[in-house]
Amino acid sequence: MGVGPRGTGLAISAGAVCAMVTGILYGRIIRRFSFQTLSALGLGVMGVGYVLVSRADSYWIVVAGLGISEGGFGLLVPNLNVWLTTVVPAATRGRAFGGLTTCVFLGQFLSLFVSQPMAARLGLSATFAVVGGSLVVAAAGYLVARRLYAARGWATR
Repeated sequence: MGVGPRGTGLAISAGAVCAMVTGILYGRIIRRFSFQTLSALGLGVMGVGYVLVSRADSYWIVVAGLGISEGGFGLLVPNLNVWLTTVVPAATRGRAFGGLTTCVFLGQFLSLFVSQPMAARLGLSATFAVVGGSLVVAAAGYLVARRLYAARGWATR
């Protein structure tokens, strides 16, 4: 779309602002959902944002898609941190948070080695569509699996 550095910076900043807003609203949002449901919701919202980016025909649709996806990320990060705090004993919490942080940064690092060959082969739009669709399917699959576990009386935590 040829927007240059200023347009790129604006798009990234818009996403960061949306992540910040959903992070700030997390306390209100978690009152309505379980940790599990909110994790699935965060992944699903991220996926919807990426699919929107994949279908974008204008710069502002890309900005909106990035904002939506980062809004989902802004839900997911505090949710995982708070959830981890509630289920991990205090004595091992530091190690658990270190593991979570390692996974997040390792995922960011490794995504380059997955996304770049995929984008080279399929194109950037298709790559966003595949990743976004995968996130939506993962979120839906998680919710379905959780219901199946609950229907059988199995623990879901």
